Amino acid sequence: PDELRASVEGADLVLVPCVPDGVGLDAALRTLDVLGERPNVALLLAQCPPMPSRAAADAREALATTSARVLKASVTRRAVFSHAGT
Repeated sequence: PDELRASVEGADLVLVPCVPDGVGLDAALRTLDVLGERPNVALLLAQCPPMPSRAAADAREALATTSARVLKASVTRRAVFSHAGT
Protein backbone atom coordinates (compact mmCIF):
# COMPACT_ATOMS: atom_id res chain seq x y z
CA PRO A 1 0.00 0.00 0.00
CA ASP A 2 2.79 2.49 0.77
CA GLU A 3 4.43 1.88 -2.60
CA LEU A 4 1.09 2.28 -4.36
CA ARG A 5 0.40 5.58 -2.62
CA ALA A 6 3.92 6.83 -3.35
CA SER A 7 3.57 5.95 -7.04
CA VAL A 8 0.64 8.34 -7.52
CA GLU A 9 2.20 11.30 -5.70
CA GLY A 10 3.91 12.81 -8.75
CA ALA A 11 1.42 11.68 -11.39
CA ASP A 12 -0.81 14.10 -13.24
CA LEU A 13 -3.49 11.44 -13.68
CA VAL A 14 -3.78 7.85 -12.48
CA LEU A 15 -6.28 5.61 -14.23
CA VAL A 16 -7.47 2.60 -12.28
CA PRO A 17 -8.91 0.09 -14.78
CA CYS A 18 -12.14 -1.48 -13.63
CA VAL A 19 -13.90 -4.45 -15.21
CA PRO A 20 -17.68 -3.93 -14.86
CA ASP A 21 -18.42 -7.01 -12.77
CA GLY A 22 -18.55 -7.70 -9.05
CA VAL A 23 -14.93 -8.80 -8.73
CA GLY A 24 -13.65 -5.90 -10.82
CA LEU A 25 -15.67 -3.31 -8.93
CA ASP A 26 -14.55 -4.69 -5.58
CA ALA A 27 -10.88 -4.67 -6.62
CA ALA A 28 -11.07 -1.13 -7.97
CA LEU A 29 -12.78 0.17 -4.83
CA ARG A 30 -10.18 -1.53 -2.64
CA THR A 31 -7.46 0.17 -4.68
CA LEU A 32 -9.18 3.52 -4.17
CA ASP A 33 -9.41 2.83 -0.42
CA VAL A 34 -5.64 2.34 -0.31
CA LEU A 35 -5.01 5.51 -2.30
CA GLY A 36 -7.49 7.66 -0.42
CA GLU A 37 -9.40 10.46 -2.08
CA ARG A 38 -7.10 12.15 -4.56
CA PRO A 39 -8.06 14.49 -7.38
CA ASN A 40 -5.63 12.82 -9.79
CA VAL A 41 -7.13 9.31 -9.51
CA ALA A 42 -10.05 8.09 -11.64
CA LEU A 43 -11.66 4.79 -12.55
CA LEU A 44 -11.79 3.72 -16.19
CA LEU A 45 -14.33 1.05 -17.05
CA ALA A 46 -12.48 -1.44 -19.26
CA GLN A 47 -13.34 -4.69 -21.01
CA CYS A 48 -16.98 -3.62 -21.15
CA PRO A 49 -19.22 -5.95 -23.10
CA PRO A 50 -20.61 -4.31 -26.26
CA MET A 51 -24.21 -3.11 -26.42
CA PRO A 52 -26.90 -4.25 -25.82
CA SER A 53 -25.24 -5.36 -22.56
CA ARG A 54 -25.95 -3.04 -19.64
CA ALA A 55 -22.87 -4.10 -17.67
CA ALA A 56 -21.10 -0.73 -18.02
CA ALA A 57 -24.26 1.26 -17.23
CA ASP A 58 -24.98 -0.94 -14.21
CA ALA A 59 -21.41 -0.51 -12.98
CA ARG A 60 -21.70 3.28 -13.34
CA GLU A 61 -24.93 3.21 -11.31
CA ALA A 62 -23.26 1.15 -8.58
CA LEU A 63 -20.23 3.46 -8.50
CA ALA A 64 -22.47 6.54 -8.32
CA THR A 65 -23.18 5.63 -4.70
CA THR A 66 -19.47 5.97 -3.88
CA SER A 67 -17.10 8.90 -3.92
CA ALA A 68 -15.14 7.33 -6.79
CA ARG A 69 -14.40 9.52 -9.80
CA VAL A 70 -15.42 7.56 -12.91
CA LEU A 71 -14.45 8.69 -16.39
CA LYS A 72 -17.27 9.11 -18.91
CA ALA A 73 -15.24 7.19 -21.50
CA SER A 74 -14.93 3.41 -21.35
CA VAL A 75 -13.12 0.69 -23.27
CA THR A 76 -15.34 -1.86 -24.96
CA ARG A 77 -14.24 -5.48 -25.05
CA ARG A 78 -13.29 -6.54 -28.56
CA ALA A 79 -12.05 -9.87 -29.87
CA VAL A 80 -8.97 -8.19 -31.30
CA PHE A 81 -7.65 -7.46 -27.77
CA SER A 82 -7.41 -11.14 -26.93
CA HIS A 83 -5.46 -11.77 -30.16
CA ALA A 84 -3.17 -8.73 -29.89
CA GLY A 85 -0.33 -10.66 -28.24
CA THR A 86 -0.07 -13.09 -31.10
